[in-house]
Amino acid sequence: MTHQANPPRGKEAVKEALFNAAAYCFAEHGISNTSVREIATRAQVNHGLVHRHFGSKDELLKALLRRLADAVDQRLNQRFGNGPIPPPAELLPQIFADTTAVGLHWRVVLRALLEGVQPEELQTQFPVFKTLVSSYRSLGHSSDVALAEAALAFSTGLGFLTFQGYIQTAITNEGGDWE
Repeated sequence: MTHQANPPRGKEAVKEALFNAAAYCFAEHGISNTSVREIATRAQVNHGLVHRHFGSKDELLKALLRRLADAVDQRLNQRFGNGPIPPPAELLPQIFADTTAVGLHWRVVLRALLEGVQPEELQTQFPVFKTLVSSYRSLGHSSDVALAEAALAFSTGLGFLTFQGYIQTAITNEGGDWE
């Protein structure tokens, strides 16, 4: 862990430090293997501040996932603007892009789901999924088909992120070029 010269001060700075620390701890170690003290230590704050600002580790996880989902959604809005929703072929690489915020979001979601956290406990709104469904609808698909297509695309994307190292090794082992 790298320490900042000055630990965070003030409500917003402390919350930001806790969000960043929790994201990395949850992504690296999982939710159940991460303690409030570990998050606080990484954030360079007293562990009591986790409880003060979020109430519990579970509430911190929920707030973090909302924040990360919003960051992915904002990234899509910045990339595509207020114009028409792009087709899935343009949208999907951006949804699963290998950027820090996007990567952390999906890694934390995957860790939570693999540990048995129920999806409805994680998020109540799914703006990125909603955008993807709209993208499929813009191709003329019915609501049911658009939902099915979006679900399949998300499953494939999350599966790829989960098994990327395995897939890369398999491809290169068979003489393929990962690039």
